[in-house]
Amino acid sequence: MKVSVQLIPEQPAEELLAVVQAADELGYYACYSADEIYHKDAWLLFAATARQTERIHSRSMRRSVVHA
Repeated sequence: MKVSVQLIPEQPAEELLAVVQAADELGYYACYSADEIYHKDAWLLFAATARQTERIHSRSMRRSVVHA
């Protein structure tokens, strides 16, 4: 079974990076992040995490949260 983590990037970048690093160390498969204009830039987050992680895959999600 592959386990992943999903981020809604509203926290400070340092906290988001720490979450992804912890997920990488715990063996999570991937990190998904919302890629929407009112959150932090997912692609900059992925670039930063790529420098600090070894195995985890980065993926973007559009419309990852259903708005009612």
